[in-house]
Amino acid sequence: MVKSLSGNPEDCSLSPGSYAKVIIENKLYKVVLGLLHKKKKKKEKKKEKKKEKKKEKEEKEKEKKKKKKKKKKKKKKKKKKKKKKKKKKKSLCDSFTAAEV
Repeated sequence: MVKSLSGNPEDCSLSPGSYAKVIIENKLYKVVLGLLHKKKKKKEKKKEKKKEKKKEKEEKEKEKKKKKKKKKKKKKKKKKKKKKKKKKKKSLCDSFTAAEV
């Protein structure tokens, strides 16, 4: 049985945060309605936010790893090009004979 504090049943609203008189085992209690429900919603929202943050961090880490891999590949390509250029220079020098010089 829920009654409003003024005693009028018309004044009683069951919205979260409203006060009400509750009789349990012939004892009268003054209760705030819906606060437990609000706390549960807040906890759920916090959990969702934490999950979203974790996902964002994981995505950022994956992007960083991809960038590092790309940089390594570029460095390897540059090294290969330098080696090829050096080899070409050596081959040109070797093609001349002592008589031509």
